Amino acid sequence: MTTARELDCLRLVYEKSSSGWPVRLADIAKSMSVKPPTALAMTEKLVRNGLLVKGPSGYVLTSEGKREAENLVMAHRVIETLLYKAGLSPDEACVQARKFDTFIPKLVVKKLYDYLGKPSECPHGKEIAC
Repeated sequence: MTTARELDCLRLVYEKSSSGWPVRLADIAKSMSVKPPTALAMTEKLVRNGLLVKGPSGYVLTSEGKREAENLVMAHRVIETLLYKAGLSPDEACVQARKFDTFIPKLVVKKLYDYLGKPSECPHGKEIAC
């Protein structure tokens, strides 16, 4: 089972590697505010689980890892949109969504997405793709 912290690591690699470059372990540790040995333990588990691949210059997502990260980003953006529509500012909605977006089942995310009228973007203007 992948922990919420490991999913945050996966999301980080997804976001930082969007330009096509691998993500270095030092960048993961710094961005997640953990020591390099902690980042190494997380990335090694994600590699063992088939979600990341370690290359000579850093980590990249496998196709399964990319799918998992996209589901997580979708969940975050849908929940963020719901919280924004409930009256939170875009930034506060983002902060609050981050606290539990890793725990929401995909079916619930889809139902919320439909309930919200299938929004095309989150309050920060980022695409919501379903």
